[in-house]
Amino acid sequence: MRLNNLTIGIIRDGPPGCSGGVISRELFLNLKDNLNIEEVMCIRLRESRKIRWNTPPTRIITYRTKHLRDSQLLWKLPRYDLYHFQSHIFFSLIKHRRPAIATAIDLIPLKSGLYSDTHLEAVRRSFQFFREAEHIIAISQSTKKDLIELLNIDSEKIEVIYLGVNYKIYKARNKEEVRRKLNLPLDKEILLNVGTENENKNIERLIRVFYRLQKRFKDLMLIRVGLISDSITKLVDELKLNDRVLRVGFIEGYPNLYYNAVDVYVCADLLGGFGLPNLEAMASGCPVATSGSSAFPEVVGNAGLLFNPQDEDDVFEKIATLLEDSRLREKYAQKGLERAKLFSWKKMAQKTIKVYARVAREYYGKNIIIPKDEKE
Repeated sequence: MRLNNLTIGIIRDGPPGCSGGVISRELFLNLKDNLNIEEVMCIRLRESRKIRWNTPPTRIITYRTKHLRDSQLLWKLPRYDLYHFQSHIFFSLIKHRRPAIATAIDLIPLKSGLYSDTHLEAVRRSFQFFREAEHIIAISQSTKKDLIELLNIDSEKIEVIYLGVNYKIYKARNKEEVRRKLNLPLDKEILLNVGTENENKNIERLIRVFYRLQKRFKDLMLIRVGLISDSITKLVDELKLNDRVLRVGFIEGYPNLYYNAVDVYVCADLLGGFGLPNLEAMASGCPVATSGSSAFPEVVGNAGLLFNPQDEDDVFEKIATLLEDSRLREKYAQKGLERAKLFSWKKMAQKTIKVYARVAREYYGKNIIIPKDEKE
């Protein structure tokens, strides 16, 4: 029996543009021509009304309240031959819909010490359902290691499949032209950071580092792309950095042009399962200075400068090193472009196909044949 005769559902959450949404969308787009597959968005009804979809998922399933959420979703969720759950929020559905594959992005809540006991307990319960899945896809060796050490998952049950990057969107462009398009100053050096302002993202420390940097580099700016928090707004006000820190908020599309417009991309995250913005920056020809923790060195390799995200002096010195040396920036820009070529969504899809086939064979006891076009 051919794998493309089975019906497959990718179960996701998250609005367009968020990392989870990007991963699910790219996986679906790279599989849809060869498999009978649907991208299923599960979302609270009131949140769904706020989203403007340019390319909506195959199916959108809503629930009204978190109370009895599972029963609301199960009533609407179609029957598939294979389920691929992309978000831990819905892992509790695994016990009702099989066979199931679960993607592990990260286990940050169990490691960071930044979450309340109530939130941590809820996340811990959802993570326990990893054990119910027939197979787990981890997006990095770092995440696989956490699954084994923190949840006691059998390593044989976990496949590491790296994320990719869309080279049509993220590519080198002329910096001056892009700055004009984005209405950014041509005569300033600019740092960029992409992501939320959650505590794990270490934005408070990054702002404090920037406060020191802008004293040494008089024409320096920081651009923040991502959701805005009140605590960071207060800090920026206190340090009187409003004229130097540009926070553009969440972008519904892609933040690709910002990577082309800046001089250095900075990731100061304390923990992370992969670090997709680092990869996007490298593919865009933007030199990277990044945290040396979790999966970030695994993805960046020697194509960026690594620092200790908890050491403010180290963060300062590594960013300053790049700002002071244009030749060094060019060196890391070129190394990043080469490094980024190791990652692709097509490669991710091909490896995911093999996991689907393995699970289908084990569950249905059939000789599942992988579509020829999806073999490496």
